[in-house]
Amino acid sequence: MKSTSHASARRRHAIALVASLAMVAFGSCTPPAATPSAVTARGRTFVDELNHRWFPLEPRTVSVLEGEESLVHRLEVERVLPGTVQVAGIDCHALRKDVYLDDGLVETSTEYYAQDSEGNVWKFGEESLEAHQGQLLRSEDSWRVGSGAAYPWIAFPAEMRIGDEFEGYNGISTDLFVVAATDVLAQTPMGTFGACLRLLENPDDPEDRDILLYAPGVGRVGETSTRGRVTLVDRR
Repeated sequence: MKSTSHASARRRHAIALVASLAMVAFGSCTPPAATPSAVTARGRTFVDELNHRWFPLEPRTVSVLEGEESLVHRLEVERVLPGTVQVAGIDCHALRKDVYLDDGLVETSTEYYAQDSEGNVWKFGEESLEAHQGQLLRSEDSWRVGSGAAYPWIAFPAEMRIGDEFEGYNGISTDLFVVAATDVLAQTPMGTFGACLRLLENPDDPEDRDILLYAPGVGRVGETSTRGRVTLVDRR
């Protein structure tokens, strides 16, 4: 869904601004040109809580999503870990996700987030281990701010408007996110959630596009990819 020409002009201005600002953020980290989410974290105030409307991270919360991938049963268990982890000098909340296919663990990842005083949620890293010949090995797209060319990026802007686009860069590749809707009705085994956010991830990539649904006060309640889908079945 395309934004208006006025919004596009604002976005082009933001792209030019943040590309220059990012050059002074986190030492030698140099983002790719024209990346709107590369706005620098320098000078920003980060708060203790993470209470974004569609992406709240309450310590010790566990969410379970279930579905299928390529006709195989898929189970995802997400846990908000207690305490915080310092990444590039910022206290970040850690979200761990374990992925099972046919009851076998195939991936475990930990993502690091922090919220600034304006309500934007920043991503500071993602460390992923993938199963390979009976061992969990670090994946090549794992990253942390302060290591390599990775830099922090806004994963959930404080205001989410239909048509808005933002990007994240992990030092190797870029992911594009598009706000498709903010009023979706999502039906799950956990119940029906209204006013959900629908995010499109890499919508133009036929091999790596996803549709993500986030419910207010809950977080991710569903995801559809090119290989299958999962939906929220338990949260505690």
